[in-house]
Amino acid sequence: MPPITPTSPTFTQADQLFMELKSYMPRPKQKMPYLWADWVSDHTKQLIRQRCDLAKTNTHKKDNRPELRRLKKEIEKSKKADIKRRTEKAAAEIEACIEDQDLQGGWFKLNLWMKHRGDKAFRPSFEDVTRLTDEMEDMHKRVDPQEEPIPTLIASCETDDSAPTEDEITLAVKRFKSGKSQGATKMTAAHLKKWHRQAHPLKEEDIPQPEAWNKLVELVRHTWEHSELPQELCCC
Repeated sequence: MPPITPTSPTFTQADQLFMELKSYMPRPKQKMPYLWADWVSDHTKQLIRQRCDLAKTNTHKKDNRPELRRLKKEIEKSKKADIKRRTEKAAAEIEACIEDQDLQGGWFKLNLWMKHRGDKAFRPSFEDVTRLTDEMEDMHKRVDPQEEPIPTLIASCETDDSAPTEDEITLAVKRFKSGKSQGATKMTAAHLKKWHRQAHPLKEEDIPQPEAWNKLVELVRHTWEHSELPQELCCC
């Protein structure tokens, strides 16, 4: 889906409010590119460089095949030794955390080791995302019932369908769980909670900064009153 811009024909007021709300998000830190994992030994790096240099040479390719196979075996052997060394190091760090009664630190070390040890899944293709988006839209599309309505034996009661107040929005934001993965908008529960703390600081000497929080409240009330979601949220 192309990015939503103010010049798009389908650009709405909800899109404008959400774009202004995203402007209050801090810019992500730029990650420094790296060429090697920290656990790969210098010996393994040297073997990989040798094999790459040998594979790039155009002279006598057939004569290089035995040497390429030998280097490949050496690289696999050296990588296994590096993985074993890294596993032993991670186990020692986890045991040290357990001995110090630091269970949370040990759990963090274990998750970090598993993240690098396990295979990562491939990212979904554009076709898969498009198909999944169409299925979700069809699933949540309003469909008028074809049969007679189910009889209700309980007396109906009035329900307040007015837009939520700021206190209700605050309560909903506080119930969000922190630490969850971010979606396509890169906005997390931590951002919403931070904006609420900035608008309602606990310390008297802190200066309130309600701009972002007021924009969030305005977006929620606009969405509720006009049944209009930002298009970026509809495609998440």
